[in-house]
Amino acid sequence: MTNKDFSLPPGTHTVALGMGDMNGILRGKRIPASHWETTVKEGNALSIALLAIDMTCDIWDTPYVNFDNGYPDMHMFPLTKPVASPWEDGFAICLARAEGTDHKPVPIDPRGALIAQV
Repeated sequence: MTNKDFSLPPGTHTVALGMGDMNGILRGKRIPASHWETTVKEGNALSIALLAIDMTCDIWDTPYVNFDNGYPDMHMFPLTKPVASPWEDGFAICLARAEGTDHKPVPIDPRGALIAQV
């Protein structure tokens, strides 16, 4: 990761931190600006099931994420500097990257294939 500047635009009260799911739909969370520094350092947890969801929002059991292992969490970290939203004052948008709670890549993250090619 080359971008280390994740400072918020002036007047930001909320950041939408999200990443694309398997169907290219942005999924994530709205983070209060007061929690942004912690999110940058520690990430924000969400279920790995996000990467095993189909276009009808059904979650598929995979060997990595399934009912038996309780659909474990991963963490989202900012990938880009947040940019102010042109349609909502005080709101910023930021793309995210994922890593497991063990700080390793998530095996079912489709971006892994792209990273391997690059």
